[in-house]
Order: sequence, then structure tokens, then C-alpha cells
Amino acid sequence: MAEEVKWNDDMKALYNKLMSNTPKMFRDMAIKTTTAKAEKNAVERGSEYVEVEDIARACLSEAPEIFKPQIINDLKREGIDAEKYL
Repeated sequence: MAEEVKWNDDMKALYNKLMSNTPKMFRDMAIKTTTAKAEKNAVERGSEYVEVEDIARACLSEAPEIFKPQIINDLKREGIDAEKYL
């Protein structure tokens, strides 16, 4: 059975805010891939909770290159140093 990874309210809110900036036509796929990657990142860190670094790494690693500058700006707007997650 797969480990269940938890999202606290702050991480859900941050993630939802970041995903709301994704173009609508790509949003469902972006949510599917980045959610899975963020949870995988948390497991690989040995945590049962998704944290900022998991979300940032997932958004940056799963996004097509054309969207990365926007994601970096979105992360910075939320006070997250995106450069350290590239």
C-alpha cells in the first residue's frame, strides 16, 4: 500500500494559489503531475507532510520550459526563493 502524504492548510492554500496562475487549458494536467511529484518529494525527504520545498521543486521540475519564468515569478511573489529549487 502506498504511503499517504498529508497537506496542511497552509500548503494547500499555497499550492492552490500557484495552480490558479496556470493557464486553464493546462491546469488539470499541471495539478495531476505536480501533486504527484510534490508528494513523491515529501516521501523522498522522509516526511509524511508536503512542505514548501516539495511544492516548489514539483512546480519547477514538471513545468514545460516556456512556463518556468512565470512559475519562478509566482514563487518569488509568495516569498519563496525559486533559484534554490532549480
